[in-house]
Formats: sequence, C-alpha cells, structure tokens
Amino acid sequence: MREGDDKGWAAVALDDSDWTLPKSKDGVFSEGPFVDVSEGIFWVRVKVVITSDWVQRHIDSLFHEIKGAREIYWDGEKIGGTGTVGVDRESEIPGLNVHWVPIPERLLGIGEHQIAIRLSSHYDKALDGPILHSIKLTDDSYEIPIDLSNIYVARYMFGFACGVCVIFLLIYLFAERTTSYFLFSLLSGLFAMAMYSAFYEFSHPENFTYYDDARRRAIALLCVFVISLLLPTFFLTHFSLKRKALHVGWIGLALLIVYYSIPYQDLRLYLHLGIGNGSATLFAVYAAWKRKPGSGLILVGAAAATLPLLLAADIQFLLLGHVLLVFSILAALTRQIGRDKLDHQNALLSKAELEATKARLETELIKHSIQPHFLMNTLNALIDWVEESPNTGVAFIHELSRHFRILLKISGQREIPLGQEIELCRSLLAIMSYRMETEYRLVVEGVNLEDSIPPCSLHTLVENGVTHNEYAQSVVEFKLQGKIDSGERYYSLIVPMEGPEHSKASGEFQNGTGLRYVESRLEESYPGNWRLWNGVVEANWVSRIQLPLERSGKAVS
Repeated sequence: MREGDDKGWAAVALDDSDWTLPKSKDGVFSEGPFVDVSEGIFWVRVKVVITSDWVQRHIDSLFHEIKGAREIYWDGEKIGGTGTVGVDRESEIPGLNVHWVPIPERLLGIGEHQIAIRLSSHYDKALDGPILHSIKLTDDSYEIPIDLSNIYVARYMFGFACGVCVIFLLIYLFAERTTSYFLFSLLSGLFAMAMYSAFYEFSHPENFTYYDDARRRAIALLCVFVISLLLPTFFLTHFSLKRKALHVGWIGLALLIVYYSIPYQDLRLYLHLGIGNGSATLFAVYAAWKRKPGSGLILVGAAAATLPLLLAADIQFLLLGHVLLVFSILAALTRQIGRDKLDHQNALLSKAELEATKARLETELIKHSIQPHFLMNTLNALIDWVEESPNTGVAFIHELSRHFRILLKISGQREIPLGQEIELCRSLLAIMSYRMETEYRLVVEGVNLEDSIPPCSLHTLVENGVTHNEYAQSVVEFKLQGKIDSGERYYSLIVPMEGPEHSKASGEFQNGTGLRYVESRLEESYPGNWRLWNGVVEANWVSRIQLPLERSGKAVS
C-alpha cells in the first residue's frame, strides 16, 4: 500500500518493493497499516498466481469489500470499479461496500498477475475498522452478488422472530399482563431488527455504499446493545430472581464501558454479546439450581448462544446459537402458558366446588336448625306452656325468635365474630333450658370475642352436648376455654357427661353427622390449616378446635 496518486502505479513492471506490507490471512487483508491511512487517495497492489488450467477455468471475477471509492486494474488494464475516487469528501462519490468485477477471459492466463487498486475513503476509520476488508478471486459471476441461501435463511429467521414478537405482544395486551411475555416480545423484535440489519447489505448490494454500511452497522450495534441488556433482564424477571435492579445496573455499566472504550464496532458487538449472553447463562444456571420451572430448557438455549462466542465462531454459528436461544425461550414460555391455563381451569373448578360446598353447608345449617324432631318437641312444649303458663310460653317464643334471627343473620357468611357465635350458643341453651326444665349455662374463659370462626361450629358442639346427655341436676355448666400457643389459637368446649351410655366412655370419639358438618365448615375457611379433636377427659366430653392465630379486641374472663 502507498499513499498518493499516480496512474503509473497500475503498471505490471512497477517496482513496489518499498511499499508498505499489510498482514494477510487466507488472502483476506483485514489488519495492518490500512487502519492508519490518512484521508485522500492511495493505492494497493496484490500479486496473484494462477497455477493450473483447473484454477483458470474456475475464476471469472474479483470480489472486493472496501470502504471507499475505487478503480480496479488487472495487469495494468482497468477492468472496473465503483464510485468516484476523490481527493476529499466533497469530490468523492461513495462506492458500493461489496462489489464484484468481471475479469476478461483473455487476462486469465496461467502464471503471475498484478492487481492494482486506486481508492479513496473519507469515512471515520476509527469507528468502523480497516478500510480494505477483503479481496478475493472467485468463481461466482459478478451478477450474483452473494450466496442466496444465506439470504433465504436470514429472511426466514426474520419472519419467525417478527411472528413471535407479534404473538407475545398480543398475549401480553389481551390475555395476560405478564412482564416476561412483554420482555420476550421486545427481545424477539430486536432480534428481528438485528437480523435484518446484519443481512440488509447482501439483500441490496446494487446500491449499498460504505456510508450505508456504517449506518447499518450502527443500527445492528444498537440492537445488540439493547438485546444484551434485555436478555438478562428477561431471565431475572421470568425466574423471579432477587436484586434485579442491582444486576441490571452492573450489566448496563459493563455494556457502556465497552461501548465507549472499544473503538471498533465489530469488537464492541462481540463483547456486548459476551456480556449479555454470559450473564444470562449464569442466571439460567442459578435458576436451574433453584429448580425454577423451564430453567433447564432455557439453560440449553443460553449455552447454545454463548458457546460460539467462547469459540470465536463465525456469524452463522452466532446466529444459529441465538436462534436456538429464542426457540428454547419460546418453548419454555409456551409450556408456562399451558401450565397457567391448566392452573386457571383447576382454580375455576375449585371455586365451583367451593361454592357448591358453601351452598350445601348453608342448607345443612338451616336443616340442622329446623329439623322436624326439634320443631316437634319445641311446638309440643309450647302447647303445654300456652295452656298452663302463658308467661313462660311468651318468654319461650321470644327466645326462639331471637335464636332464628341470629341464624338468619349469619346463614350467608363464611366466618363470623366469635362473640356472635357465643351469643347463638347461649340462645340455644336458653331454649333447651325451657324444654328440659334444666338450667344450662355457658361459661367463657380467655376467649377473644373478635376472633373469627365459621358459623355454627361451636353451636353444633353445644347442641350435641345437650342432646347426647341426660342430666339429673338442675344446673348444668358448659365451659368454653381459649388459649394461644405457638402461633395457634385453641378453643376447648367442656361438656359434663351423664347417662348410662357414657359411664365407661374414654378416649377420642368417632365423628357423627354434626361433627362432619363442623369439619366441613373448618375446611372451607381454613383449608388444611385446622384440627378438631373430640374425646373424653376426666368424665367430661371435650371438643378442641385448633386454628391459625388471629388476635384483636379484649378477652373474656
């Protein structure tokens, strides 16, 4: 390479031994003094040797990727070029970034040949790397600018990424406002833009100048920058990992340091992908260790996207890795949508079952309170009182009316204050006192009246205590004791036992219809978080209910 301009430098016999020698690798010049060339016109000379008839028959053009206007000479004869070589930016007309020049067949004899390139470039070389990227002899016709299979694959992947972007955006907008779905939609859209910008040059080679290429590369770098920040953010969000802001902050800082400290765009892009993919892979490993749903599948995709970076693979393997990453995330999110749908269906079924259970319990409550034998015995007693003691009959009717008013008030509720439940129990005992001609009392100790409890839970236990005993004494005392221990609250109903069938009773009772009703009520309000025990303790029938701790108000002593 030599700076300056002399048309005689195209001559085959020119002595160029004092020209600057760049480094080369497999005939592709991408390093060396070309980076430091000053603005203006300069020349490049390359010697090639055609060694056999086979090589001669399979060469018909010269491919060159150069960021400048140029004229191409073969053995001193101008065979083509692109743009207009100029001494400054105003006089230079940008050439195509990628160009093929046909070589006349008469110039392709076996032996040594001289290629000379007269070129100028006035772009920012510090931002976009070497001016002269590659010069190759090729058997491709200059009318076919690139392998179309690469373009077709890129277009398919662009369409796939756009489709995924739109689908998950619609899911986010109209189905489920999940942040990870929105982030994946953005990632897919940015991946599509990066794919399009990466291959735009090859889709439009006929009018794509190196100035256009600089803009394309800037757009691709911006897309990769945002992708490298969004990808680990998606992993943090999707797997619900802690310290999201801290992790996103240091990843963003690392990306900015690379952007402002590395002068060449290709290296920036490579390092940005390394930071984004590497951190995302670490998050995926952590999520897999924590056994997060879908983490194993996504980890495979993250590793596939990171491995080509570690191996310094070419762009095809980089794209393949990111395609696998998109597929793995898509598969994981699709599985999650399926699981969410199944969970939603199960929740609807559970809700329906709960509503049916609630309706059944309300029916049982009413049936339990107005069962025929209860009404029959109550009405028979009322007839006797009306005839023999009208005042007692009126008092009994008032107590019965009070009892049913309370039942009516609580019948549609899932839980009621404990004070209201105690009032219902005392009303029942008052009714039974009239009927049995025995005074029933309920003594309450250490109970928080504002704690909640399912309706008729204690009421059923109290009624069982009255109807399953035959008391001879004139006063019978039931006790309700409350206490708090180890974060749980306990209610113990202590009922004296009398009658020949209880004389030898001991241990835990089997559950009858009333107790099954209480258990159903407790399960409805505290699913899996309650316990009911019934048994004989020191000639007393004891029912003990264990519930989660809920404290408010004052205790009764």
